Amino acid sequence: MGTWGFEHTKACFHDDIIPFVKALKELFTSFDQCLIDEVIEDQNVFKQMKLAVEQHREEKTKFQNKMENVLQENDRLLTQALSVEIVNVVVHENVKSACLNVDVCAHCRNTLSSSESAPTFAELFEINELKAQAQAKDTVILKLKEKLRSINGDMNERNVKRELEEIETLNKELDHK
Repeated sequence: MGTWGFEHTKACFHDDIIPFVKALKELFTSFDQCLIDEVIEDQNVFKQMKLAVEQHREEKTKFQNKMENVLQENDRLLTQALSVEIVNVVVHENVKSACLNVDVCAHCRNTLSSSESAPTFAELFEINELKAQAQAKDTVILKLKEKLRSINGDMNERNVKRELEEIETLNKELDHK
């Protein structure tokens, strides 16, 4: 019985266990290769994703730089347009003031050359009122010139809006006078 048991165990080991271990080893080798293939595929996908992210980051940076340049150009154009508008307002007010002075001078000349040598009280009152209006307009023009000088420095959008509102207010005041 001793040899039969050993021979039987040896035969079982040789016929069943060794082929089972070989099959199991092949299965693990195949499984390992599948895992390695999947890891390599995942690494390739991650590399592609990393390259895509880097490319998009570069494109985003380029776009942000272009946008910054556009915003700076827009600020420059707004400043220039506002400066031109202020100059136009100042010139218009200077012309109005000059016309008012010409009208006052013409009125004075007509008054002096008329048959009456001395102006009436109403005429003197009107002349003084016109002079006061001319002085007020000159003051507004000086304020506008000061604002123009201050605007030519660094200016952000809020300052532009605020300055524009102040100028519109001054224009409305001029229109009411």
